[in-house]
Amino acid sequence: LVSLLQDTAAAIKLLSPTTNVTATLQYELLSGTHDGTAQWDLLNALEPALDVVAITTYPSPHFNDPDAIPASYYAQLKQHTTKPVIIAESGWPTGGPAVYGGSEDKQERFLRKFVELTSDLDVEVWIWWFLHDWDGAGYPDFFKTMGLRTSDGRPKRSWATWQSLAARSPH
Repeated sequence: LVSLLQDTAAAIKLLSPTTNVTATLQYELLSGTHDGTAQWDLLNALEPALDVVAITTYPSPHFNDPDAIPASYYAQLKQHTTKPVIIAESGWPTGGPAVYGGSEDKQERFLRKFVELTSDLDVEVWIWWFLHDWDGAGYPDFFKTMGLRTSDGRPKRSWATWQSLAARSPH
């Protein structure tokens, strides 16, 4: 993976020097939150070939409440890169099994807390993966409720917060 990315990045830069190269890593695996085994060595190996570091993050399976996420949770990333960051996927459920901490209140609080938790990072783009809840097959129940709106389009509490945060964002 590392040599493939290095070779690909070099080929891209040869043809298009201003194209930003990135690779997306799952943050809970990267930080060791998922199983206690951090994978920072992977980011350290990939980082020199990247122009931007991209992560996906879904902390609710590991922290039942957004208030339980440590203040330094995303700051760990700064120990491994000074490059801009893309939040390529993020979310907090509003339903599903209780172990995943799903509720409209917690989703809305996570949105606000996430801004605080990432304030020391140079976040260029923040993508909330699901605009609407997923009303089909293929995802676990808690993941189907990550939307900021229901599957029929009704805004959840977090929708107004998302819009307010987006309106204030310089990006």
